[in-house]
Amino acid sequence: MEVNGERKQVKVPAGYGTVTIEGKPPVSPVKLLPPPDLSAAAHYYQNLPLVIKFTPLAGAHAYRAQIAADRDFKNLRSEFTAANLPFRDGDIPDGDYWLRVRGIDGLSIEGKDAVIAFALNAYPEAPFILAPLPGGMAEPEKQQFKWAAQTDVSHYAVMVSKDADFSSSLYFNPEVKENSVTLSESLPPGHYFWRIFAVSAREGAGPFSDTMAFRVPYPAPAVGEAKLDDNKMTFAWRAAVEGQSFQFQFARDKEFTHIIHDESTTASQVTIAKPDSGTYYLRIKTIESDGFQGPWGSPQAIEVPFGISYWFMLLMLLPLLVLI
Repeated sequence: MEVNGERKQVKVPAGYGTVTIEGKPPVSPVKLLPPPDLSAAAHYYQNLPLVIKFTPLAGAHAYRAQIAADRDFKNLRSEFTAANLPFRDGDIPDGDYWLRVRGIDGLSIEGKDAVIAFALNAYPEAPFILAPLPGGMAEPEKQQFKWAAQTDVSHYAVMVSKDADFSSSLYFNPEVKENSVTLSESLPPGHYFWRIFAVSAREGAGPFSDTMAFRVPYPAPAVGEAKLDDNKMTFAWRAAVEGQSFQFQFARDKEFTHIIHDESTTASQVTIAKPDSGTYYLRIKTIESDGFQGPWGSPQAIEVPFGISYWFMLLMLLPLLVLI
């Protein structure tokens, strides 16, 4: 191929390119940049915008990318240039596509093409999560999973696993019609993972949400009947699992705004000074060996009876002694 400019003719061999600038002769031919290496680029995407990653091409100052619905790139869906990697682009519907990328050198000469096929399944998007949030805590029993309701979604699929890769699924329900589900069998205390995807009549099954870790705590122990004597009270509950401790609170009100006694202990009982007669409230929660705190148990009310002290009884007897 020959290129003319400013009365100068330059012969450009195959695999080379040149550029002409107004008022100047064509530059000497330079070798075209080779095709970019797209071996690290994904062939399947589940989110938009597309994040297209591949190894930077030596000598490239920028890149041109094209996305088409056909291998011949006659039906272009997107075309753009970018100076930095990775590419971010796309508001395209789910489907099968072709990606074509070439490097652009310092003279703005575009190099050779690299082409790969890819598929997109981004719709319907996974719903916003309400509970348990990533890294959060579920209920100790009959765990419930909640998410925001979506229009145009017929149902949801929910998975729960002990492993982050879901190699051993503990729960899978592909036909959840509402925006929440409660497990019929409680998960034992421990660490778990869950994820969800939405299904619509128009778009089919969408992508899974991110994998979300959550924790099932030990339930707060139930406090047994209190033991009272003249000047102290003792409360007892189940023994701790190895490494556990408990936090015990004793208050005048069920909102626990006026706390009389607050104690952390590894023992399975607490002894406190006996308060004046009246109604009091107590609660307890479990603390794991790594510091993770379970939920407070339901407040329990206790009636401290009116007690007549020895000296008060003597004072009551004084009038009788005078009459004798």
